[in-house]
Amino acid sequence: MLVELKEFSYIRSKTQILKNISLSVKSGDFLGIVGPNGAGKSTLLKAVGGDIKPSEGEVRSYLHANAVNNSAYKTNFRPADKIGFLLQQQNFRPEVPFTAEDIVRFGKMQFSLKPNRFNQPDRISVDKALQAMQIEHLRNRLYRNLSGGERQKVQLARIYAQQAELILLDEPAAGLDLDWQERLTKLVGHIHSVYEKTVVMVTHEIDHLPDCCNKILLMKEGTPLASGSPKDILTSELLSKLYECPMEVVKRGNRFHAFSTGLT
Repeated sequence: MLVELKEFSYIRSKTQILKNISLSVKSGDFLGIVGPNGAGKSTLLKAVGGDIKPSEGEVRSYLHANAVNNSAYKTNFRPADKIGFLLQQQNFRPEVPFTAEDIVRFGKMQFSLKPNRFNQPDRISVDKALQAMQIEHLRNRLYRNLSGGERQKVQLARIYAQQAELILLDEPAAGLDLDWQERLTKLVGHIHSVYEKTVVMVTHEIDHLPDCCNKILLMKEGTPLASGSPKDILTSELLSKLYECPMEVVKRGNRFHAFSTGLT
């Protein structure tokens, strides 16, 4: 077990965002959190990452360096050196002239006890990350001058270089063209399978989930609608209920694809 939420509820500005959610993330899982806009998916991802405290219930992390014999630490745990986080909107200071390579290097440097130290293995990790995302040509470009899609690739390279134990992705395909959406799906699957990383990914399009995804949680209006294996959850009946319109699901290989068949 890496992270566990028990009857987790979250209220912000007197508005209930999440209600009574229980879930567990085990080592090696690929959990897809699926739902329409406003379903609370991004907030739930922050809860898994330890970035928000529950209004009710609890979140426990077993990632903390001091966790021994399965002892758990309640929020605010945030073992940031073990978690790679990709938000929909990345905060950065546009007046600071960071290059794309600088952003990727943060994945290796920001949690170091000696942040000014950048050794040869770190440089190799950064180079491999830039190569994996095919953005070597952006290495010396200012991050603030990049397009939204280019920034997304740089942020994914940062997580790739970080080599975190748990990777949290919030709509990682946002801002990418169709070709790169498919490339990203395969890359995320590769990182999970080959490097044996645990991944929790938020998306409103099941097409973006790689075939190694083994758990699905459907979110609607801040509460779980259904959870289980992809073959049990990614059905036309459940997705039609989730999106409140007729949906058809097609399976190609081990991937699931969905499309609307019209309004009710």
